[in-house]
Amino acid sequence: MSPEDKKEFIEDHLYHELCSLLEAETFWQILKENHAGCEVSLVMESAFVHARSLFVFFAATKGDKENANSTKMTDFGLKMYKSPIYSTSKEPLNRHLFHLNKKRLKPTNQNSNARINEKVKVFADEILRLWEMFEEEDGLGELGNIAKAARLRALKDARNTSEGRIASILRNAQALENESSVRLKDSNQFVS
Repeated sequence: MSPEDKKEFIEDHLYHELCSLLEAETFWQILKENHAGCEVSLVMESAFVHARSLFVFFAATKGDKENANSTKMTDFGLKMYKSPIYSTSKEPLNRHLFHLNKKRLKPTNQNSNARINEKVKVFADEILRLWEMFEEEDGLGELGNIAKAARLRALKDARNTSEGRIASILRNAQALENESSVRLKDSNQFVS
């Protein structure tokens, strides 16, 4: 990769994955606290997709054939990090989310301290930890500052997007719930 490609990759692509992960993580927490239904699963799966992309960049595991063509830290001349969180979660993620195969018949999603569906925040925190290590790498030079700026921008943008949208989503959900109960009352008036 050329220096310009690396800069663009950090500013656009890595930024997008981090911002999307952080948005999904925020939505997941709020929806979960509000006992939303399938919406919790939808944002959880979105968070997992973006987390996986970033884990592959920062901490791909050996023998990771399905990600052989993915851009990784090694494309920046750096060694991959080790992430115990990713290494213990990769197989359950592949088995229960990313691949539809016979292995789903033998669940493993309760391994390593918590069910995989409880790890959205854990993954986001781990990605932020790996990202901060990345931006401090001596071999990055000025790209380290670009990575730091991209992380700070993603944190800000995710917070702004999430706060604005989630309030609107919850208001709309409440309005629909109220409208639905009014319709139910009105329709009961005509029951013979």
